Amino acid sequence: PSDSFRNTKLETLDLSHNEFQVMPNSALSDVSESLRYLNLSHTSITDNCLKEIAKNCNSLRKLNISNCSKFTDRGLHSLAMGKGSKKLIYLDMSRCPQITIQGYYSIAKGFPSLETFILAMNYTITDQAIIQAVQKLTNLQVMDLQKCIDLTDQSIKFLAECRTLRKISLDQTFKISDAAFKTLIKYCPDLTDVKIIDCARVSDNTMKHLAGLENLVNLSVADCSRLSDAGVRNLSEGSSIGVIRSLDFTNVNKLTDISLYRIGKTIMNIRRLSLAYCENITDSGIEYLLPLVHLNEIDLSGTTISDETLAKLGKMNTLNHLTIQECPYITDTGVGKLCARLKDKLKSLDISHCKEITDILTN
Repeated sequence: PSDSFRNTKLETLDLSHNEFQVMPNSALSDVSESLRYLNLSHTSITDNCLKEIAKNCNSLRKLNISNCSKFTDRGLHSLAMGKGSKKLIYLDMSRCPQITIQGYYSIAKGFPSLETFILAMNYTITDQAIIQAVQKLTNLQVMDLQKCIDLTDQSIKFLAECRTLRKISLDQTFKISDAAFKTLIKYCPDLTDVKIIDCARVSDNTMKHLAGLENLVNLSVADCSRLSDAGVRNLSEGSSIGVIRSLDFTNVNKLTDISLYRIGKTIMNIRRLSLAYCENITDSGIEYLLPLVHLNEIDLSGTTISDETLAKLGKMNTLNHLTIQECPYITDTGVGKLCARLKDKLKSLDISHCKEITDILTN
């Protein structure tokens, strides 16, 4: 109803997963000066809706139009020409494969203040679209390109022109190589969060470049099958070791206990570590993690660890969260002793799909 928002000063409005195509002009005009965040994800909005937003939402800072397939380049053009377009700092356009290069050009031209740009799971997006999109985004800090599978080194090297970039997420970008990351890291030295997930061409050389990031806080290289102990060695010898707080090596199968040794000796401020499905990690290697006095979250799912590891983890007074799914050698005895040792320190424990866990533990 058009009167719903009258006399309100809404700053946040979530209309996601609703069945509408056109928003009444008066509904938006009632909150035109107060509205800062609008969520229209998973709706059937059309170009006309984006036109109304452009016309009425003068103070909008964040817009989520992800999973909306009915609007087109024309709607983005109208939005970019709107009164408040220059103020927009956050745009989520995940799963909008219908948008072409022309639409991305409108974004670059119309949203110069954009800081966060989410384009995840746009399977049709190309290098040229990325080049068009970021060419004028001089304030861009966060870029999410997860599952944009056709991107190549060209788009990442062009993205490196965004010297303000702080966070980047890539997933299943199989055509992107070490060369692209070398350029990105060289020209974006202030990166703090890097996700490079399931990127088949990424090798230990990229870890060497990442090691030079003095502000790197969170790093995920999950499912990067070419990485090995040499990559962890490269990371442990770099300038980022003092600031890293989170490492995700999920399913990096070439890692062995020697990588745990290097992490335990050098990355002393780490808070979160995932070694899930690293099949070559053993009970002996866990010993190297005990000196990490800030480590409070560990994921060892799918490894061959046994109750011996749980006995060692029981000595870690900072451990708050432990995930050990699908660990076939974990038993009731080991889990019981771990819980008794950590008592009120352990806040969450995931032992799902551990075949040796029986109802004895729950009694």
